Amino acid sequence: MALVRGGRSVVLRPSMMAARHQLGALSVRLDELWKASNLGGDLDSMRFDLVGQDGFRPSRHGFPALPGSLLKKGYLQLEAVRIEWEPESGVECAYRIKALGMVVGYDHYSDWSGVVVAHDSVQ
Repeated sequence: MALVRGGRSVVLRPSMMAARHQLGALSVRLDELWKASNLGGDLDSMRFDLVGQDGFRPSRHGFPALPGSLLKKGYLQLEAVRIEWEPESGVECAYRIKALGMVVGYDHYSDWSGVVVAHDSVQ
Protein backbone atom coordinates (compact mmCIF):
# COMPACT_ATOMS: atom_id res chain seq x y z
CA MET A 1 0.00 0.00 0.00
CA ALA A 2 1.33 3.45 -0.90
CA LEU A 3 1.27 6.47 1.41
CA VAL A 4 2.02 9.86 -0.13
CA ARG A 5 2.82 13.31 1.24
CA GLY A 6 4.03 16.02 -1.11
CA GLY A 7 6.78 14.63 -3.33
CA ARG A 8 7.50 11.68 -1.02
CA SER A 9 5.94 8.25 -0.96
CA VAL A 10 6.36 5.05 1.02
CA VAL A 11 5.12 1.54 0.41
CA LEU A 12 4.00 -0.31 3.56
CA ARG A 13 2.75 -3.81 4.21
CA PRO A 14 -0.04 -3.30 6.77
CA SER A 15 -0.19 -7.04 7.40
CA MET A 16 3.24 -6.73 9.06
CA MET A 17 1.96 -4.15 11.57
CA ALA A 18 0.53 -4.77 15.03
CA ALA A 19 -3.21 -5.28 14.57
CA ARG A 20 -6.25 -5.73 16.80
CA HIS A 21 -9.84 -6.85 16.41
CA GLN A 22 -11.89 -3.73 15.78
CA LEU A 23 -15.31 -3.39 14.16
CA GLY A 24 -15.49 -7.15 13.67
CA ALA A 25 -12.17 -7.77 11.91
CA LEU A 26 -8.42 -7.77 12.44
CA SER A 27 -7.52 -4.14 11.74
CA VAL A 28 -4.88 -1.41 11.87
CA ARG A 29 -5.97 2.10 12.85
CA LEU A 30 -5.36 4.64 10.06
CA ASP A 31 -3.39 7.10 12.20
CA GLU A 32 -1.03 4.26 13.18
CA LEU A 33 -0.63 3.35 9.52
CA TRP A 34 0.31 6.96 8.73
CA LYS A 35 2.78 7.12 11.64
CA ALA A 36 4.43 3.90 10.46
CA SER A 37 5.10 5.54 7.09
CA ASN A 38 7.46 8.07 8.74
CA LEU A 39 6.14 10.73 6.36
CA GLY A 40 5.49 12.93 9.38
CA GLY A 41 3.23 15.95 9.65
CA ASP A 42 0.82 17.20 12.26
CA LEU A 43 -2.30 15.09 11.72
CA ASP A 44 -4.52 17.81 13.21
CA SER A 45 -3.46 20.30 10.52
CA MET A 46 -3.43 17.87 7.59
CA ARG A 47 -6.18 16.58 5.30
CA PHE A 48 -6.34 13.13 3.74
CA ASP A 49 -7.73 11.45 0.68
CA LEU A 50 -8.09 7.69 0.29
CA VAL A 51 -7.74 5.97 -3.07
CA GLY A 52 -9.01 2.52 -3.93
CA GLN A 53 -6.99 0.08 -5.99
CA ASP A 54 -9.53 0.67 -8.75
CA GLY A 55 -8.73 4.42 -8.70
CA PHE A 56 -11.88 5.47 -6.83
CA ARG A 57 -11.17 8.66 -4.90
CA PRO A 58 -14.01 10.29 -2.92
CA SER A 59 -12.62 13.81 -3.36
CA ARG A 60 -13.10 13.51 -7.12
CA HIS A 61 -16.80 12.97 -6.49
CA GLY A 62 -17.39 16.05 -4.34
CA PHE A 63 -16.58 14.62 -0.93
CA PRO A 64 -14.31 16.70 1.31
CA ALA A 65 -10.77 15.66 2.14
CA LEU A 66 -10.75 14.13 5.62
CA PRO A 67 -9.35 16.07 8.58
CA GLY A 68 -6.33 14.20 9.96
CA SER A 69 -7.93 13.96 13.39
CA LEU A 70 -10.46 11.48 11.93
CA LEU A 71 -7.75 8.94 11.13
CA LYS A 72 -7.95 7.88 14.79
CA LYS A 73 -11.50 6.66 14.09
CA GLY A 74 -10.79 4.75 10.88
CA TYR A 75 -9.52 1.21 10.49
CA LEU A 76 -7.98 -0.75 7.66
CA GLN A 77 -9.40 -4.26 7.84
CA LEU A 78 -6.44 -6.41 6.91
CA GLU A 79 -8.14 -9.37 5.25
CA ALA A 80 -10.59 -7.34 3.15
CA VAL A 81 -8.23 -4.34 2.72
CA ARG A 82 -11.31 -2.25 3.40
CA ILE A 83 -11.69 0.95 5.42
CA GLU A 84 -14.30 1.02 8.16
CA TRP A 85 -15.08 3.87 10.57
CA GLU A 86 -16.29 4.05 14.13
CA PRO A 87 -20.05 4.72 13.94
CA GLU A 88 -19.83 8.08 15.75
CA SER A 89 -17.13 9.38 13.36
CA GLY A 90 -19.69 10.90 10.97
CA VAL A 91 -17.59 9.97 7.93
CA GLU A 92 -19.51 9.61 4.66
CA CYS A 93 -19.85 6.05 3.34
CA ALA A 94 -17.85 7.12 0.26
CA TYR A 95 -14.82 6.84 2.53
CA ARG A 96 -15.53 3.18 3.29
CA ILE A 97 -13.03 2.30 0.60
CA LYS A 98 -12.93 -1.26 -0.67
CA ALA A 99 -9.44 -2.48 -1.58
CA LEU A 100 -7.51 0.55 -0.34
CA GLY A 101 -4.49 1.25 -2.53
CA MET A 102 -3.19 4.64 -1.39
CA VAL A 103 -3.44 7.20 1.41
CA VAL A 104 -2.63 10.77 0.36
CA GLY A 105 -1.78 13.39 2.97
CA TYR A 106 -2.04 17.12 2.20
CA ASP A 107 -0.28 19.83 4.22
CA HIS A 108 -1.46 23.09 2.69
CA TYR A 109 -4.39 24.41 0.67
CA SER A 110 -2.04 24.73 -2.31
CA ASP A 111 -1.52 20.94 -2.18
CA TRP A 112 -5.26 20.30 -2.45
CA SER A 113 -5.72 21.19 -6.10
CA GLY A 114 -8.99 19.66 -7.18
CA VAL A 115 -9.77 18.35 -3.70
CA VAL A 116 -12.89 19.58 -1.92
CA VAL A 117 -12.03 20.58 1.66
CA ALA A 118 -14.33 20.71 4.68
CA HIS A 119 -12.97 23.32 7.07
CA ASP A 120 -14.88 22.53 10.23
CA SER A 121 -16.46 19.13 9.81
CA VAL A 122 -16.82 16.20 7.50
CA GLN A 123 -20.04 16.41 5.54
